[in-house]
Amino acid sequence: MSTSSHLYQHLRDVANPWLKRKYSHPALTQLFDGSLDSRIMRYWLEQDYQYLLEYVRSFSRIASHAPDEHLLTLVDGAHYTLNTELPRLKQLGKSFSAIYTNSTMGNACRDYTAYLRHYSSDYASGVISMVPCMMGFTALGISISPPDEPRYKQWLETYSSSDFQGYTDRYTKLVDTLNISYETAESIFVEGMQHELNFWDEAYHSIN
Repeated sequence: MSTSSHLYQHLRDVANPWLKRKYSHPALTQLFDGSLDSRIMRYWLEQDYQYLLEYVRSFSRIASHAPDEHLLTLVDGAHYTLNTELPRLKQLGKSFSAIYTNSTMGNACRDYTAYLRHYSSDYASGVISMVPCMMGFTALGISISPPDEPRYKQWLETYSSSDFQGYTDRYTKLVDTLNISYETAESIFVEGMQHELNFWDEAYHSIN
């Protein structure tokens, strides 16, 4: 295997139909027009909080295997998630009466965090496993017009922020240095994209 400067773009091309499916999911179409039941969003936020805690741990595990030149990027990812993204999530959760302590982890979150733990034991596979979440929300931040509903607008603007977009750009460059085959990377990536869809699907059906 050899490194490729085009791996991230390859995954971006693979992502297109998955992102189309994700953004056409009723939970997100209703979020975009501001009509989403707030109970669904509360459930999603509570699950995302638990997911992001594992995301931080996965960044740290991957960093422990990283070449010296990429260590800072991965440590910064853990730092950003823990010190910027999670506090924003907590603040937004107040407007939805989200409860972040002792909330029950749903099946979709349990499966997704298990996926992160599994792949983060290896450097290259771990780096790829972080991409589905990161890529999906980066694309969301630049491709969707913010809804008028202020809480959903605030949520979406988290992902259009310069700090979030800027970090993802750094991570893109890291992906393109990996010594991993396109086939292996794509398999891990597609598995993660399915978890992304499952996450929203479970939230949408949580009130039924």
